[in-house]
Amino acid sequence: MGRFVFFYAPEGTMPEATQPFATIVTRNYPGDDQSDLDRPGAFRVNIAAGNAAFVEVCPLSAPACV
Repeated sequence: MGRFVFFYAPEGTMPEATQPFATIVTRNYPGDDQSDLDRPGAFRVNIAAGNAAFVEVCPLSAPACV
């Protein structure tokens, strides 16, 4: 598999053009190998939190957040 995608659709209907609010990626993809996800047990979680929430949790001055 390699990628699990989560959408928010409270009315039960998927919007036609939208981005997922979260993904779990479990393997490298072409051009996206910096996380080195081909290691055993490695995965990456991506969450769409919005700009304000991201800056609150991970200030731009924090090296780990770049």
